[in-house]
Amino acid sequence: MNLPHRIHAIVLAGLLALLAALLLITAQAERSRQADMAAQLDGHLLKSLRATVENFLATGLPLEQMDALQGVIEREQAAFARIVAIDVFAASGGVLYSTDADSRGRPVPEEWRRHLAEDRPWRGESLLLRQIGQRFDNDLGQAAGGIVVTLSTASEQDTLERWKESGQRLLRWLLLERTCC
Repeated sequence: MNLPHRIHAIVLAGLLALLAALLLITAQAERSRQADMAAQLDGHLLKSLRATVENFLATGLPLEQMDALQGVIEREQAAFARIVAIDVFAASGGVLYSTDADSRGRPVPEEWRRHLAEDRPWRGESLLLRQIGQRFDNDLGQAAGGIVVTLSTASEQDTLERWKESGQRLLRWLLLERTCC
């Protein structure tokens, strides 16, 4: 291999390394942006649910008699595809309202009750789930209970429509290749 070919090979390798580094940086920035957007959405969802529960409490009804709250959490779950469940529990530790019918009336994990001492959102993660929670207060500023939203962290599965679009793109590409050459 003569000198000009070596220089071209080195320049090409450098350009490829630069391109790979740019792709890596771009992918990392996109993951960071998505994490920031998810955190903002989580915060908004918890604030909205907390405000709703506290507004219901301000009417003077006991938490156990707020049947309209069940409809509110069911609508929130329907609005966000990644929500697996929303649980509203009393400070005593029992689930009062939930989008998971099996959870109603059951005791909450002790960890959830411990978070009621803090007036800030909390989060936890397991294999394919992420939980975010927030306490809500009564008119006296005391913790009356908490809200926990369980979200799926699994990647979205390819839908039939995506498979169809991919197949159509592949066919167009094959047809272009055939007509070009």
